[in-house]
Amino acid sequence: MSFLRPDIAEKYSVSIRLRVDGLCFHIYSDSGELEYEEWFAYPCGVYEEKDAVEEVFYKNPFLAYPYKKVIIYYEPLVYTLVPIQLYDESKGSFWLQAISEEPEVGAEATARRWECYTTELQDNKKLLLSAANKPVIRFLNRQMLVVDPKPYFVDLLLQESKFARECTGRQLSVIIRKNAIDAFIFENGEIVFANKFDLSVALDSEEVIGEIVYYILMIARTQSLDACGDHLRICVDDKRSHDMCQRLLDVASNFFQHCTID
Repeated sequence: MSFLRPDIAEKYSVSIRLRVDGLCFHIYSDSGELEYEEWFAYPCGVYEEKDAVEEVFYKNPFLAYPYKKVIIYYEPLVYTLVPIQLYDESKGSFWLQAISEEPEVGAEATARRWECYTTELQDNKKLLLSAANKPVIRFLNRQMLVVDPKPYFVDLLLQESKFARECTGRQLSVIIRKNAIDAFIFENGEIVFANKFDLSVALDSEEVIGEIVYYILMIARTQSLDACGDHLRICVDDKRSHDMCQRLLDVASNFFQHCTID
């Protein structure tokens, strides 16, 4: 990457996509064109995400150059929809504690682990409240001075909302990532359901497909989706899982008349 030096870094904007097994680094020009991208796998034997991110940064100093703009796309630890009129920023973590499945609970514990952020939704009625890994975000803030953390799926939700407004019935959008799925139900383009479901990472691809189909059918049943009138969209977040998602589409098509992959 010979074109990049600290003295010209301020000409570029960057995004860092945090994943469970590494991070993806993108550099954009002033015009928004992608100039460079690279994948950095986390080192083996490092179990805390913060320690893994630190090691990647220390081995690649250009990651922390003084860029014009830095967006951090994180995978939320937990998230929920909150009515705008009920939201109190000082009590954001309490909303998430109520739905968290983590064994350690309590205000002090969540204060150590979670950095809470809100995302405004298009309907202007609800916020998406989510938690990022606080030690990781704090480390990145120290390294890069000014960062803009966002849930990794924010841009995808805008796209899915557009599709939902153009179709009849409701739309279940399922985003597949390495260790979880993120599920959203849209009604007239508005998000009315949002939840994360962890996957058993030790399973092989066929077993993972079965697990995902189980969650899809559970959501369809509990949210009264119509297998003939409503839509299922499978979204591939990681190119590495595209083949598995294609197989998932084949299986899910047995249950949903309208089923597509993006």
